Amino acid sequence: MKKLIYLASICLAMAFASCDDFLTVSSPDQLTTDKYWRNLADAESGMASVYSQLYHGDGYATSEVRWPVEAFRTDLYNLGTDATNYETWTDLYKFTYTNGNTQFSYYYQDLYRGINFANQVLEYVPNIPESGISEAKRNELLCEAHFMRGYYHLMLLLNWEKIIIRDKYITNEKDLSMPLSERTTCWDFVIDDLKQGTGLPTTRPDSEVGRATAGAAYSYLGFSYLTRAYEETDKESTYLADALKALNEVKGYDLVAGEDLINMFNAIVTYLTNV
Repeated sequence: MKKLIYLASICLAMAFASCDDFLTVSSPDQLTTDKYWRNLADAESGMASVYSQLYHGDGYATSEVRWPVEAFRTDLYNLGTDATNYETWTDLYKFTYTNGNTQFSYYYQDLYRGINFANQVLEYVPNIPESGISEAKRNELLCEAHFMRGYYHLMLLLNWEKIIIRDKYITNEKDLSMPLSERTTCWDFVIDDLKQGTGLPTTRPDSEVGRATAGAAYSYLGFSYLTRAYEETDKESTYLADALKALNEVKGYDLVAGEDLINMFNAIVTYLTNV
């Protein structure tokens, strides 16, 4: 009986022991948030995840999510025969869509996923030790993350009346529930992020083709001012002047014409044909 009482006492003590002492196990061979951000290579990988949501993950999502959401409500397209096989596409084209439209929901979640990745870069790249990254590269990556975060918020703002601003990496559950912000507040946020993106290089080496540049940041900054001038007519002249100033900084680019222009679209067509 004494042995049973003794064993019961041990079990009771273990039951009340701290979970941190008994259950929490840290795996030494697995990367965690605290261990991941060590050097430039880690920072570049983190930035790659930000770009992963630019076209919503893959070639199919580009054509089946991004294009229907952004283009079908314009007068730029006539529906082809394949589009009529997808009710969620035709609903966008006919303006008969509801909040349950999956193209919208995928578009929405992908953009916020990109914002989340950008916020991780902004949160952790400043903490990478000096031995792992140069200050010039650190600042460049931060400008890049600001630009991408501003771009993703801009795409949301162009498709919804009000959005939730995600201005930090969420590590606490209580921060998940955030209110919708007024459009003026959202425009202020987008414009501030795009301005920080203008600190990017004006050109990229061949190994970085497709990554954001100062020209891209100034272009979207000018576009944001133009759109805001349309929405806030009481400040129209101010925002138009700001737009002109930003767009005048877009230099070193030429228009693509003729077959070269067509070939820009042939790549995605070839990809979809062969997958």
